[in-house]
Formats: sequence, structure tokens, C-alpha cells
Amino acid sequence: MPMRDALRIVVRREHLRRTLKIALVVGCLLTAINQLDVFLHGDATALTLVKTGLNFCVPFVVSNLGLLAGKRAERAARDAGAEAGAALARARAESGAFWAFGGDGQGADPDSSSEGVVAKA
Repeated sequence: MPMRDALRIVVRREHLRRTLKIALVVGCLLTAINQLDVFLHGDATALTLVKTGLNFCVPFVVSNLGLLAGKRAERAARDAGAEAGAALARARAESGAFWAFGGDGQGADPDSSSEGVVAKA
């Protein structure tokens, strides 16, 4: 996925809202686990602050990577479905047969209804 497309996905409001919430919750938990005692004793240094910042950055990056992986999987499934549909259409065209559609846009089974018919091209 090109970087431009990835950025367009991760900066969408609904995605940012979710990934920032994840980063906030996980970052707070990691900070409490790893640095709370240092802060409570007043022994925090610049390095402690950097580590604390990373406690929030890492889950933000990981949640965005998960989001992008999911979007890539959706695209692959959609492309596979479109490819399968195109292959089916080609097969129908090559055989000279097609399903007639009723007024509702749904394909009809000629054996179960009088609406659907198989026609030869």
C-alpha cells in the first residue's frame, strides 16, 4: 500500500479516535507498570520521560499497523471477490448462457420460479 494511501486511512477521524484511545489506555497501563514507582519516589529523569512518551507512541503505531493490515485484507478480499465475479461472468459469456434477472435485481433460479429463465445468446 502506498504511503499516501496509508496516511489517508490513519488520519481519518474515526480511525484516529480509536487508535488514540488505544494508545492512551495502553500507554497509561505501561507507564503504571514500568515507571509509577519512579514517579512516586520523585526519581524521574529525562530518560524516564522519554520512556514514558514511548509507552504511548508504541501502542499508537501498533494499532495503526493493525488498522492498515485489516484494510489491506479487506482490499484483497474485495479484489478476490471481484475477480471471482469477473471469472463467473466470463464463463457465462463463453457458454452463451446467462441468468435473467427479475425486477428486484436478484437472480432467479429457473427451477424454482417462473421469473428466472436461462437464455442462449
